[in-house]
Amino acid sequence: DKCRCCNSKLELISYYPDIIDQRKLIEEATALAGFAGAMLLNRDEPIGFSWGYPIPEERTQSVNFPVIRAMLKERGVNPNEVFYGAETGIIAEYQRQGLGSIIASIRCSEAQKRNYRFFANRTINPQMKAINNNIFSNTEATELFEDPETKSPWFMWQFKDFNQEYAKKKLEDF
Repeated sequence: DKCRCCNSKLELISYYPDIIDQRKLIEEATALAGFAGAMLLNRDEPIGFSWGYPIPEERTQSVNFPVIRAMLKERGVNPNEVFYGAETGIIAEYQRQGLGSIIASIRCSEAQKRNYRFFANRTINPQMKAINNNIFSNTEATELFEDPETKSPWFMWQFKDFNQEYAKKKLEDF
């Protein structure tokens, strides 16, 4: 009925209307070349995750990457220089504790080590966009385009703005 992040009563978009088996989505993502991910555990129970990978050539269940690659090229962005922040999630009872920032920082730190020029993220979640803005030195994202299938916006940051100290402090505070 309403957004879990901002309590807005706006209609929410279903990101994965055709996916029945979330395990298949996870298996597909983890098999992609360049996958980087992290999981937060409380004791042995997963409470959060974040993953991503370089923009692939092929379509995945959730993203039509051949179309996205063409759209990036139209904007003068080489898709081979982009790391895609695919998923981040924290279970409800652990939200609003800074864990999303921690796990997303870990993912971005790993991607930055691989010398990507850009970080891209598709989201309708204003909190996720704010987290990424903070990770990238409080730099406001560049809005690239609307996803042709989900109608959600794609955002991009430059890794030159990645704030290593912010990420390090988030981990130390954890």
